[in-house]
Amino acid sequence: MQISIPDKCSITDCIGIGRLSSKGRPRTFSLGYCGAHYDKWYTYGDPLFVKKSYNDNLGKILTKIIFPEDYVDGCWDWSDYKNELGYGQFRMISEDYVSAHRASYIIFVSENIEGLDIDHLCRNPSCTNPNHLEAVTSKENTLRGFGASALNHRKTVCLNGHSLSGHNLANNKWGRVCITCRRNRCNHYHRNMKKNKRCVVYKDSKIIYRTKRYETLEEAQADKEKFIAHGEL
Repeated sequence: MQISIPDKCSITDCIGIGRLSSKGRPRTFSLGYCGAHYDKWYTYGDPLFVKKSYNDNLGKILTKIIFPEDYVDGCWDWSDYKNELGYGQFRMISEDYVSAHRASYIIFVSENIEGLDIDHLCRNPSCTNPNHLEAVTSKENTLRGFGASALNHRKTVCLNGHSLSGHNLANNKWGRVCITCRRNRCNHYHRNMKKNKRCVVYKDSKIIYRTKRYETLEEAQADKEKFIAHGEL
């Protein structure tokens, strides 16, 4: 018995094509649906499923906000569930969970926040007042906070009071470096090596020998000459 395979989507007025193969050719239509309608059927169980927009949740979200007397400048505290950091969590009609302050910003301000974080200007994590929210990049949101990276970014002097700017500032893979402090550490190290009368041998700017402590610098120099005599340098 030969089974007939549809060559177009069974949804009325749909002109979509079937799923493409690895060579870019349309495959047969799965269950009689095009690629887009098949994805909706596979994910939601309905090929005609339409995801609810944020505006459809306006009435639900307003019942979970505590409005202050000064609702323009005051914080709109979230009265429903909050996570361990104090941010409100909102369950939309479509059963998706989203941050309450993010949903508020999308509903009252703009939906065009793809790839952006919503920052609380009032520093109240449970606030959903759109006047207290701003869409910023993830980096900007982090640097506005009070974590270790944000606090270090705002420092203008090192622990010893040297300015972290201009020619006194360097950067490595760990972060910013105070050049004055680095120079002082190097000088202190070499002074101690001379003071402790140790035989230190360098090769290609690297220490290859650091022997025991000597009573006199002459003994250390003599040991160094032995390394040279044996051809180890």
